[in-house]
Amino acid sequence: MATTTSRQKQGAATTGGINNTLYVNNLNDKIKLDDLKPLLFELFASFGPVLAVYAGKGQSRRGQAFIAFREASNAALAMKTLNGFPFLDKPLRIAFARTKSDVVARADGTFKPRRRGAKNGQAPKPKRRVTVNVPKAAEGEEAEEVEMSDAD
Repeated sequence: MATTTSRQKQGAATTGGINNTLYVNNLNDKIKLDDLKPLLFELFASFGPVLAVYAGKGQSRRGQAFIAFREASNAALAMKTLNGFPFLDKPLRIAFARTKSDVVARADGTFKPRRRGAKNGQAPKPKRRVTVNVPKAAEGEEAEEVEMSDAD
């Protein structure tokens, strides 16, 4: 029979090892980002120097943020203390981020630039060419070529 830990009961992700960057979710998504970021900065700065607070604008990123600390020990203390803490009427769920944030990587000299649109350090899929107006091509005229990505 599998047992659950208190972190799993609170809904915190258990992936990612000790890291300078925390992943915070279950944030109140009705608060504007311009108001949320300073509140998060103040809350987490009491545990040590915060390098950056990232919160996305997109609908799929609402309610989530990343907090980058200078020291991993500060991040660990903040996670231990604030996990489940009621913040803006919702309990925080905090875990270590899966990867190091760019600001931390730049600070320790391990930053590797990624191509835009790349995921997990891999290059994005190349666009494929599709021929259209095939009847014109059969009559000897040139067919049009259109670039399409796999997402289309």
